Amino acid sequence: MNPDEIYAKTEEGVRELKERTHNLPIALRSLLIMIDGNRTVAEVLERARAVRADAAALATLERVGLIAKRFSAPSSAAGETEAAPRSEDEVQRFMTAQQRISDAINSGHAGARRPDRQAIQRALGGRGRDRGGTAQRG
Repeated sequence: MNPDEIYAKTEEGVRELKERTHNLPIALRSLLIMIDGNRTVAEVLERARAVRADAAALATLERVGLIAKRFSAPSSAAGETEAAPRSEDEVQRFMTAQQRISDAINSGHAGARRPDRQAIQRALGGRGRDRGGTAQRG
């Protein structure tokens, strides 16, 4: 595990804290409690020394599905590439679509009601998905 990675509890991990179905040893249970989705592996392991838990214990929690990687460590590759520059036309299309969506959401009572689904789809140019997940046409 990379010390800069961040882990969070899975649904199974949250359920384990409530129901104690895996009968975890106190060190593993304490370590599971420390995993909050905000602290890096290094920060968690620093605190875990108090309960005599180490990286192997953290790997065990991951292996049994009680925690999962939330964020990877930043890449340290020397040949990192930057995002390709956007054309003026692409930026303008994005800004126009963003404004149309904003207008559709804000039309009416300034957010006092749900946005009009049809207005949002019109703003997106008729592209979108219906409630069943199938593509719609304008």
